[in-house]
Amino acid sequence: MIRKMNVDILARFADEKGKITKSIVKPKLFEPTIKGNLSVFNVSDLSNAEKCKCGYNNVAKQKGRKLYGWAELEWTEFEKIGLEVFQDNDPQGHANVTGWSTERKARKDQAQLLAKAASPTLLSPTVNKCSDCNEQKSEFRGTE
Repeated sequence: MIRKMNVDILARFADEKGKITKSIVKPKLFEPTIKGNLSVFNVSDLSNAEKCKCGYNNVAKQKGRKLYGWAELEWTEFEKIGLEVFQDNDPQGHANVTGWSTERKARKDQAQLLAKAASPTLLSPTVNKCSDCNEQKSEFRGTE
């Protein structure tokens, strides 16, 4: 069942280099797909190690990529700019952001606003396997 999401914190995971730094989230991280969707995860009750595992297992590993970090923001930031967050829990905690503008420039502007509101967590070094998340615990930069 898909339902509108009303949670505190959502994360967008960075599985490509250059979309997130120690202090900056690049707008490109929040640009939707051609179909107009953006994948996020509810991370409200997760530790940084659990967020890392969620991002690695559900995003990076699925694409055969590394996990570089993630950007967190309150779900209300999406709502403020006219977007909706629908939780499908496929996989657990997953949601899609919809309602993007049909105009390319307007979508980029929406992504810019989300990036500005987001808090980055950069992993050091990048995560190549799930066990790296446990080793990261003391090295997290950003939110914890």
